[in-house]
Amino acid sequence: MGQRIILVDDEPPLRMLLGRMLTRSGYEVNSFDSAEETLAAGRGADIAPDLLITDQQLPGKTGSELAAELGSVWPAMKVIICSGLPVELSDLPASMRKRVGSLPKPFSPEQLLDAVATALREAGTPE
Repeated sequence: MGQRIILVDDEPPLRMLLGRMLTRSGYEVNSFDSAEETLAAGRGADIAPDLLITDQQLPGKTGSELAAELGSVWPAMKVIICSGLPVELSDLPASMRKRVGSLPKPFSPEQLLDAVATALREAGTPE
């Protein structure tokens, strides 16, 4: 596989669990606990990620806002926004909406891996 994923969640146990699961499934995962940390790392990165997985409720910024900002840096990046509440994708720039999906919480490991595979396949990224 080898696709690159950015994982953002402010809950350390969940972030570590999801990161391990994705890594064991063959993905290259960079994990962050805040939108600000993610944005700082993203602006300095040489290689674009294939996928952003983010919690919608982050301190200081929503996952949708983070996706919009990173989407301007990496226009081909796909996004999965995880939330216990409905995610309003109309808040995102129109150019991004086709690249963004949501995953309702709670979700199973299988649901996450299916969502990741679907997002990457729709992006035209070979698996």
